[in-house]
Amino acid sequence: MSHRFIPKDWLPIKLWHMQPGRPFEVASEVIYTNAVIRLVIPPGFRCDLASIPRWLLWMPGLNVSGRNARAALIHDFLYDRQIVDREIADALFLSVMKADGVGWFARSAMYLAVRAFGGTAWRENRSDPKKLGGTAELK
Repeated sequence: MSHRFIPKDWLPIKLWHMQPGRPFEVASEVIYTNAVIRLVIPPGFRCDLASIPRWLLWMPGLNVSGRNARAALIHDFLYDRQIVDREIADALFLSVMKADGVGWFARSAMYLAVRAFGGTAWRENRSDPKKLGGTAELK
């Protein structure tokens, strides 16, 4: 396990960089609250953040652990636990990216990608036994 924390000062989430597949692990509890939902993501939750194909990483604003990292973490958690509908998870992904200053082009591209291609991940996670830990409360 690497002792490099990602991302930057403006994102108060500590992630350990792990191995390929699910290369990031939440180092400490992450709480996200907005007017509609309150999420608690437990330490130890593993995710891949933004699943951006390597051939697209040259595009401005598209990167795995940039300003979109918090939105990607929340999105991965919601896809993994399936405690809300897929449409809500995707809409929250878009909303958090906007709040975190992800530019229009990058957030639109990432949102459209999860809407178009996220169904496979959603179905795969549905067939897995649910993992323990973490909560979501709709307000």
